[in-house]
Amino acid sequence: MQLRPEVEAVLRALACPDEVAAEVLRTCANPACVNLEGDSEAGLRLAACGRCGAALYCCRDCQTAHWRAGHRAECGGGASAVGAGTVAAGAAGNGYAAVMMLY
Repeated sequence: MQLRPEVEAVLRALACPDEVAAEVLRTCANPACVNLEGDSEAGLRLAACGRCGAALYCCRDCQTAHWRAGHRAECGGGASAVGAGTVAAGAAGNGYAAVMMLY
């Protein structure tokens, strides 16, 4: 039986979270992102927030929109700040917790 690619990716992340979790969980932190370029958002080149480094963005427009929508208040300027599309520092080593943060 063949599994869907996204299911296989989650299973790989659970098996070896340190190697695969970043690949599976990297998405634009802007909840209003509508960038549908390419096959999936996972293939986009993402840039980290220059202040906290935790939030990742697909483009400058998404970064600006998310900053104005509330990331400014959430952004602590350190690794403890967590963007909407990133893994919390405490869950980074725990594949199950990291995947569950998506839901």
